Amino acid sequence: MTKTRCFRFTVVVLLLTGLIAQRVPTAQAASETATASAEMVTPLVIVFQTPLDFGDFTVGPTGGTVIVSPAQFGPKSTTGDVSWITAISAGRGSFGLQGEPNRAYQNTGSQTTVTLSELGGSTMTANLIYFSDTAGGPVSGAGGQLNGSGMDVLGFAGTLNVNANQTPGAYTGTFNVTVDY
Repeated sequence: MTKTRCFRFTVVVLLLTGLIAQRVPTAQAASETATASAEMVTPLVIVFQTPLDFGDFTVGPTGGTVIVSPAQFGPKSTTGDVSWITAISAGRGSFGLQGEPNRAYQNTGSQTTVTLSELGGSTMTANLIYFSDTAGGPVSGAGGQLNGSGMDVLGFAGTLNVNANQTPGAYTGTFNVTVDY
C-alpha cells in the first residue's frame, strides 16, 4: 500500500505542477516601427536696405518729438517746439528678408530704442517700431510671413525725442535687428 500512496501522491503533485505551469504567464516580446524625419529649409537672410531718416528740423526751448509713420508714404509730424525745415527727406527704414517661401518668421530680439549722437557728444533717443509689408502690421513678437517667392520687407519707423535746446548737428545711431523662423 505504501507504493500506491506514493504513486498517487506523485501523480497528484505532477498534475498540480502541470496546472500551475499552465497558469503562469510566459514573457512575450512586442515590437513597433518608428519613424524619424527632418526638413531642411532655406536659411533666413536679412539685408539692410534704407535708413530711418527723421529729416531736418529745429528745436526751441521746450523740446518735442519727430514722428515718422510706418506707412510707406505716410504722415510725418512734429510735436512741441520742433519745426520742420524739410520733411521731404524723412522716411521709414527697411530691411529685405529672404528665405523659405510662405514661411512665418518672428522679430525676436530687435532693439526698440536707439540712441543717436553727434560728434560733440549730445544725444537723442528714438523709440522704434517694426512692421511687415506682407503682414501689413506690427511684427514685434508676432512676426510676419515670407511671400510665395520667399521675400518680405521688414520696415521700421519711430519717434525721435528731441531735448529742449538740443545741440545742432548730424546725429546717427546704430541698432540690432534679429529675425528667425
